[in-house]
Amino acid sequence: MVSPLPQSPQLFMSLDEELMAIFLLLYSDVEVGMSQLEDYLDAEAAETVNETQVVYLTTVILDIFGEAPVSRNLSQSFVNIAGQLISAVSSRPEPQDQPPSSSDGSQLLENLDQFALNNHQPSSGNITSDTLSLTVRSGEGEEGDVGVIDNGPFSLSLPSQVFNGPNSETTVYASSFLFANMSGLLDNSLPSNQDNDYVLLGPVLSSFVHTNGRLLERRSLKSPVKITFPFSTGDAPICVFWNFTLTAWDTRGCESELNDETITCFCNHLTHFAVLLSPGDATSDEGVRLSLQVIGIVGVTVSVIFLLITIFTFIAFRSLWSLRNYIHIQLCVCLVIAQLVFVIGVEPRGNEDACSAVAILLHYFWLVCFMWMLMEGAVLYVALVKVFDTQHLKYVIAFTVISYGGPLVYMLVCIPLGLALTGSDGNDHYGYSEACWLRYDTGFIWAFTAPVLLIITINVFFFIMAMVVICRHRRSQAHLSRRRQTINWMKASISLVIVMGITWIMGVLVFTDDLLPVAYIFTIFVAFQGLIIFIVLVIFSKQVRQTYTKWWKVSVVNSELLSKYFSDWSWTTKTSMHSNGTVSPTMNKEGTVPVVTGAMGLSHRGDTFLLHSSKASVSSPPSSSIHPLAEESSFIDPQPENGTAPGN
Repeated sequence: MVSPLPQSPQLFMSLDEELMAIFLLLYSDVEVGMSQLEDYLDAEAAETVNETQVVYLTTVILDIFGEAPVSRNLSQSFVNIAGQLISAVSSRPEPQDQPPSSSDGSQLLENLDQFALNNHQPSSGNITSDTLSLTVRSGEGEEGDVGVIDNGPFSLSLPSQVFNGPNSETTVYASSFLFANMSGLLDNSLPSNQDNDYVLLGPVLSSFVHTNGRLLERRSLKSPVKITFPFSTGDAPICVFWNFTLTAWDTRGCESELNDETITCFCNHLTHFAVLLSPGDATSDEGVRLSLQVIGIVGVTVSVIFLLITIFTFIAFRSLWSLRNYIHIQLCVCLVIAQLVFVIGVEPRGNEDACSAVAILLHYFWLVCFMWMLMEGAVLYVALVKVFDTQHLKYVIAFTVISYGGPLVYMLVCIPLGLALTGSDGNDHYGYSEACWLRYDTGFIWAFTAPVLLIITINVFFFIMAMVVICRHRRSQAHLSRRRQTINWMKASISLVIVMGITWIMGVLVFTDDLLPVAYIFTIFVAFQGLIIFIVLVIFSKQVRQTYTKWWKVSVVNSELLSKYFSDWSWTTKTSMHSNGTVSPTMNKEGTVPVVTGAMGLSHRGDTFLLHSSKASVSSPPSSSIHPLAEESSFIDPQPENGTAPGN
């Protein structure tokens, strides 16, 4: 066994003579040495020990213990000694110009975790002191939340999934600490917000799981760890965990829920948890969350309405029937489904299977949306570069099969991989406590990001090839109309790519970094995508505007004709009715009112109003009153009239 002097001679020499003698005794008789060390600290000599010496003392004791489990008496002595040292350091007044050394605090937490890892027998029961307690238990046969700490108002429970081992024969243990006071060893600041002065509220609770002396990582848990603290002040509480990499408190993966007397923290990982108090309104975080929810709900409602208007526009007007607008219809349909699933199910509610299902649906439908954007680029490429006629039904079928079938085949590969356990934390790759979406920490997000980047790259290639053709024929009057139409196509297509691309750049940032402005931008872009698409495809489209204008003018004319017809018909029937029930023709400025025999009724077929009877044929209004809905159109982009390309 290694002597303490060569390890850190300066620290050893900083101890007083009595403490040096006790440490040397530990190497020869550990039980007697531990007993004398307890007595030494009970005599209030602990007041002279600083943070660095606390870490040094616990490190030496762990080195003496080794990796083998020690007796219950030695375990109790170690917990007593560690608790006394922590209490002595934390109870001293903190110098205003010298905050605690977080590196010392981190090392002490790691030392205590290592002790619990080496001594994991649940049969030994709880080991407690006045300021520190250790609980070790297994979750074998447990379902739902498993309580590992229950100390009055303080509690910590773990989801049963953390006790899943590599195989059914492996027993997984959870070791949990409750530190009464760590304010003298851990800095109270948040690196993400240095402006506020935080205060550590009460104790620090920690838990980790292990098997056979081996630590098991538990990150991005689907069902969160629940930690409850008493809370009654007016300050704003923040749920935090100790980040060993930053040697500072961190908030990522933790959310809070307030009631009258307690605050409950929900975190998606295992580590050391606490609550920091920040001067200010306790409801500020809830206000941010509520505002994001309101933006999402209002935005999606508006978005779905405008997506449905866009779908109606491209279906109702035959002059707009084209392969390209068929693609727009399918894109809007998929976005309606994806947005409804997003706003209803993206926030996890404790049901792991439902959360995974939501993540899978979002994965599929957003991939389909990007595939339809790719099809728009393909139409441009085939029609302009390859000069193929795209009016055939085979293109509609081919694009539909590719857009829905391609992502489906891809998902048949992704779903088994995504639902497989990661091995490191016993969870799959779909859904976690922050959102029902693909996990970032395992890299599975690339199952969505990679195909999206590929689609955007291919579309950029299509746009470049189209521009080459446009530039090649820029002086040809014969191609002038087609060139204008192509440029308008590209403007709309590029706008869609930019909108969707920016949205998911924000999406990557908002789920990987705790950036409030990015969260607002992402929520706005996702929620209002339908409105943006309506503006790009309908409002900014010259062809659609002309179609609506023509429809409105014809509707007004038809309304006037119908009103005048009924007025004339009423007068005629009163003055010209014969004994056999026939109506005489009556001329007006617009034309001849239909002559009908027998009972009459009104029908509307296409845009032509007809009076019909079982005994009489009906004449139609003049051709000038026919509505655009009745015009014939092939299933391709309409050809420009009089040499003018429709602006779309």
